[in-house]
Amino acid sequence: MKRIVFCLALIGYSSVFAASNFMLETPMVIAKTVGNVSGVVIGPDGLGIGNATVELLDESGKVIDSTFSEGDGSFVLENQKFGKYILKITVGDSPAYEQIVNIDSENTLLGEITLTANVVQLGTTEARAQVSKIRTEIDKRVVDVGQDLVSAGASAGEVLNNIPSLNVDQQSGALSLRGNTNVRVLVDGKPSSVPIDQLLRQLPSNSIDKVEIITNPSAKYDPDGNSGIVNIITIKEKRKGYNVSTTLGYTRGAKNSYNASVNGNFNTGNVNLFGSYSTNFGESNMSGFMENFDTNIKQDFRLPSKNTSHRFKAGLDWFINDKTAMTFYTNQNFGMMEMDNSSILYYPNIANPLIDKSLYEYDNHGSDYSLNFSREFEKKGHKIEFDGFYSNSAWNGDSGFNWQSARRGVSDEELALALGIYEQLQEQNFNFSRFKLDYTLPVWEKGKIEAGSQFQSDATENQLDNTQVLPFYENGALAGVLQAQDTYFDFNRTIFATYLNFGYQWEKIGMQLGLRHEFVNEDLLTRLTGSQDIPNETSDLKRDNANLYPSAFFTYQATENDQFSLNYSRRVDRPGVRQLSPIRQWQTANARQEGNPNLKPQFTDSYELGYMRTVGKRGNINAAVFYRKIHDQMSQLIFLDEVNPEIIIMRSANVDDSQSYGAELSWFLKNNAWWSMNGGLDLYQSTLKGFAYGGQRLERESTIFTGRLSNDFSLNNKLKLQLFTMYIGERAQLQGVRKPMFRQDIGLRYNFAEGKGTLSTRFSDIFNTFYSHSINDTPVHQEGTFRWESRTFYLGLTYNFGGKVKTRANKQQNQSDAGQPGIGF
Repeated sequence: MKRIVFCLALIGYSSVFAASNFMLETPMVIAKTVGNVSGVVIGPDGLGIGNATVELLDESGKVIDSTFSEGDGSFVLENQKFGKYILKITVGDSPAYEQIVNIDSENTLLGEITLTANVVQLGTTEARAQVSKIRTEIDKRVVDVGQDLVSAGASAGEVLNNIPSLNVDQQSGALSLRGNTNVRVLVDGKPSSVPIDQLLRQLPSNSIDKVEIITNPSAKYDPDGNSGIVNIITIKEKRKGYNVSTTLGYTRGAKNSYNASVNGNFNTGNVNLFGSYSTNFGESNMSGFMENFDTNIKQDFRLPSKNTSHRFKAGLDWFINDKTAMTFYTNQNFGMMEMDNSSILYYPNIANPLIDKSLYEYDNHGSDYSLNFSREFEKKGHKIEFDGFYSNSAWNGDSGFNWQSARRGVSDEELALALGIYEQLQEQNFNFSRFKLDYTLPVWEKGKIEAGSQFQSDATENQLDNTQVLPFYENGALAGVLQAQDTYFDFNRTIFATYLNFGYQWEKIGMQLGLRHEFVNEDLLTRLTGSQDIPNETSDLKRDNANLYPSAFFTYQATENDQFSLNYSRRVDRPGVRQLSPIRQWQTANARQEGNPNLKPQFTDSYELGYMRTVGKRGNINAAVFYRKIHDQMSQLIFLDEVNPEIIIMRSANVDDSQSYGAELSWFLKNNAWWSMNGGLDLYQSTLKGFAYGGQRLERESTIFTGRLSNDFSLNNKLKLQLFTMYIGERAQLQGVRKPMFRQDIGLRYNFAEGKGTLSTRFSDIFNTFYSHSINDTPVHQEGTFRWESRTFYLGLTYNFGGKVKTRANKQQNQSDAGQPGIGF
């Protein structure tokens, strides 16, 4: 009986389950009333445009749904009600593209949507394309960094080194543009609280979206930087919904290092919350050898180091209405470094070498805060924008010195006193604030007036506590010792600026004229105290100056594919704190580097002629020639210590006027569906002038040639290969020459999980040929080699995940509406 009841119950349950299944499936036979819209946004060069804004509007102009295109230009708007709509595509601040779309099927395929040149000419696309692309705007070049394999896992410095016109000195970390290190470096349009050489080592490559190179900035920009401005724009997710990207990486050189990062946002439509975190940590090793042929002193040094950095970014975009928006964000940077400097100096005819052991420990914390408010008026292009920025940083260093053994002609007593063991404590506090107001007014049909004002203030406090004792001599004999002084350096600079730009576009000719006025006040206070043997000294140097900075830009669109440009601007290089502070930046037993408080600004008149050729849908070619006239040029020179000529001092000084000129050629070409290439050739010529120890006048012609070539191959839909070659030719310096350098890199990338995951590997400097070799002929004849970890292997993993928020709600609403004719639940 129990079995019969069980069977009847099982039959009844099966019938109910089948009926319910039939009821649930019944709506599927009803004609669908929602569908997907998809397409690909293509630029005039035939390449996909990523992060273009794609909106679906009803006939009244109300936004129904929106999304951003992927790196290859593709986009999908899911579950839209059948009907007639307006599809609107916007790239940055450029004019929008619009077309009518009829959604009447499950999948409406729009195919490739090719935008004309006027739609993307001023675009600010934020694509993470498969390879880097270079495009030219009226006053700058923009490099969309993309997912270059040779940049995977690298630092920002290595990314910039792969870009035409830019070079990063791997020894000092200094960035040069067109062969000149006097370049203004910004991050997201703002100065960084972290010194640039440190920032380029700490900032990971996968946090960089694009790089703007402005060789002749207009009057709207700060005039700082002899060779121009490099603006590093970091990634800020802004796609609707929630989006998260994570990266893990491992690098093996002589030592191991690691990197990790996470990027994400949550966008509800009116508010976009975004944030990121990145870290680099590990060990590295640098080494070198120097030989002084005048004194026959040889030096062998090793600089192993441990580095740790953390970078946080968090902020929000608030789209108050269609015309008003506000953005706030903060960056928090933390860095720590330990460097064990082991140096051995070999003196002729002395058995025991001098052993220099120095331990440097540094830590820094920098904070940036930015607030931007913009308001657009009814007339297109008519807007006002306020930007406030505040930055502060604290830097602390502890240097311990232990110099031992013998020096020619020096007694054991002097060694114990002058060398011995001592410590230097250094502290630096930096505060920077800037407030800008910019106003743009369209005039006539194709004209535009830009006007604005700016207040800027930066203040630095630098202190060095020194326990070193110094010998002093009378009649060539040791007479006693002196306690070294402590050094305090306070620097304050304020700048008041106003500017006015006027631009107009005729049929084929574009023009922009501008003038900027700046009033600068500087106060440099130096105090030497803390020694019972040496009197205290105080120096207070105050400087005021006012200057005008004109700019002019002209473009000529000869044909649809050919554009010429001609521009001029006046620039200034104001000495930085490191160049001014008398406190040494680094020190060994026989060399040190320090600043010069009497250093003056240098001014530059810069001229440039450019040409851009669009090669159908295959890519573009850019060429430029330039000329710069530099007044009161600042140069870093080598001096000999007046007390001990065996000690070399590196210090900046103003020298005579000089000039430089050069030519550049860069290209991006998509040869076919599986092979693309981009590269650049740079040739610079400059006249270097200065003086050496004893007042000797120096003048030298310097020619620099640099070549880069990157070939990218799509082996299949998931596997990519990249080959990168770089050559830096011999470079004459004021007091010597630096020999050529060459490197070859190879990278592979594999995409999985429908493109959400990426596995990358890179082998840099395969032949181990990328190192510095210099020869100096004044004030001493010496030769040196410096190596860093350029030959490395990298393995990295990136994964992206996310979903929609607003569109998910729309989807649920659409599905609910579509289900009403059915049985329902």
